[in-house]
Amino acid sequence: MKGFTLVELVVVVMIVMILAAVAVTSSNGILKTLSFGNTFNKAIFMVQQARSLAVPGGDVTIKGYGVRFSLNSSNAATLFSTTENITDTDAVSLGKHTTIENYQLASNSGLAFGATPNNTSTSCTSATITFIHGSTTAKLTCEGASPPTSDILTITLKTTSGTSKSFSIHRASGIPQQ
Repeated sequence: MKGFTLVELVVVVMIVMILAAVAVTSSNGILKTLSFGNTFNKAIFMVQQARSLAVPGGDVTIKGYGVRFSLNSSNAATLFSTTENITDTDAVSLGKHTTIENYQLASNSGLAFGATPNNTSTSCTSATITFIHGSTTAKLTCEGASPPTSDILTITLKTTSGTSKSFSIHRASGIPQQ
């Protein structure tokens, strides 16, 4: 007789199942790493997009563009335009803003934003990076800090497993630096 015995088929099926389990387990780690990297890059891109939109030209009723990082349970980044006059000392109210894009972190993703002003250990409850129309200078606001405005703002993306990545923005350049 030619063919395979039942024992040989069961052994082959078991080996295939073990290999599939290993592949699925390792792919979950890869997917989490990719999600972490994509979210971090998205945050940087939103800041760069706000800076690009604020260059001279365009709609003169728009006084500025910015990104607000909500650091509470919502964990969202919002790209917005504002029709409010922006000064160097006042916090930017989002009362007269228009949302361009909202990026919400999934509550089960294990990711959370954090922010600190001027390289201190003070945590912000929310952080706003605003670019005045016609300028690439950034206005950095850290709600929960005193004073609320700062020269340097560090945005951190953290995982529940302890992995984190940060970028800082200096008020003068407005360019995110890793």
